[in-house]
Amino acid sequence: MAKNGHEAARRPQRKQRVVPSPRRGAARRKAGAPASASTAALVAADRDFEGAKLAEADLSRLSLSGKCFRTADLSGARLVGSTLLACDLRSANLAGAHLEDARLILCDLRGAVLDGATLRDAFWSLCLVRGAQLRKADLSEGMFVAVSLDGADLSRANLDEANFLVSSLGEANLQSARATGAGFFLTRLSGADFRRARLHGARFAFSWLRDAVFERATGLGPESFSVAGPVAAWGAAAD
Repeated sequence: MAKNGHEAARRPQRKQRVVPSPRRGAARRKAGAPASASTAALVAADRDFEGAKLAEADLSRLSLSGKCFRTADLSGARLVGSTLLACDLRSANLAGAHLEDARLILCDLRGAVLDGATLRDAFWSLCLVRGAQLRKADLSEGMFVAVSLDGADLSRANLDEANFLVSSLGEANLQSARATGAGFFLTRLSGADFRRARLHGARFAFSWLRDAVFERATGLGPESFSVAGPVAAWGAAAD
């Protein structure tokens, strides 16, 4: 018996194999670790990412439908050329995110943070963006169709050549924003604050401007509120 005991003691112990848990990746995302190469596939396959840590994740060229990113951290994330359909982005952090040439349709971004985000040439339709923060965001050359931006903070944002059709920016803060060549057609701008905004070549037609503030805004003239200019500009943009 003793001999067998000594032999057992001398026998090298087999190392236990550790099988990675399928939930370990999710735990790392919650802890804020950098996204792995499989993050895009994971996001495409799953639906619920409420509160997830996806900072700087590359989700470009994806078609995302019905996803929940509520309160998620997508700061610095790349969604270049992606399509977001009926996604919940309420109170999500998209500061510094890249959404160039993205399509956002029926999305809810109420209370979202998009400070410094790049959304150049993005297409927006039927989205709720009320109360969102878009300070210093680049929205240039974007197309906004039936989008609600009421109460949004667009101070110092770049709206150059952007077009708004049947949208709403009531009580929005556009102080010191750039909107050169922008078009506002059939858009509610009641109470909007354009103080110190640069509006050279901007056009307002059939829009509601009651109580809008243009103090110290530059570039405004009689042609800014004509009808023919915006209609022609909208037709050219649609082509």
